[in-house]
Amino acid sequence: MFLINSDIYFAPLWERFFRGHELLFNVYVHADPTVNLLLPPTKSFKERFISAKATHRGSPTLISAARRLLAAALLDDPMNAFFALVSQRCIPLHSFRYVYNALFSDPGAPPSSSIGPLHHRRRSFIEIISDDPGLWTRYIARGDGVMLPEVPFERFRVGSQFSSSRAVTLCSSFETEVCGKIPDSVLEEAE
Repeated sequence: MFLINSDIYFAPLWERFFRGHELLFNVYVHADPTVNLLLPPTKSFKERFISAKATHRGSPTLISAARRLLAAALLDDPMNAFFALVSQRCIPLHSFRYVYNALFSDPGAPPSSSIGPLHHRRRSFIEIISDDPGLWTRYIARGDGVMLPEVPFERFRVGSQFSSSRAVTLCSSFETEVCGKIPDSVLEEAE
């Protein structure tokens, strides 16, 4: 899932990453409609853009956009099992085969160089930033005490791109407790 607000400059690299594995993935793109984008002409991105709304860095609009992407992926294909959110600046560091095997291989099975049957690990790979010196500033930026009692500072974490399982995605798509801590006026602006 691509959450973008500028051109996907690395689309040719992603196209090369995806090549030969077209039956094993789906692409979904949320492109900020307030930005004039040059859309990639590559086949993996063609007609993969979902209904989108404006986004702003560090705001709940990004949560709303990610949830729209997750909902589109969940509804579009019931076989979608893992979901990775990336930005236009991300590039794949490993081959598709390597990433696929890392997500779907049986942890007890010996390593294999081929893509085999689907075995879910029931894991989620989420980047968690908990030691950033600016974490307190990011926490209080939401409003004094607004995250309490559900999210005390000691439990507050931020992250960027992520990959999660279908179960975690279903849960986060319908999560309301923490989103309820964000003022309604901010959420209305995000929608």
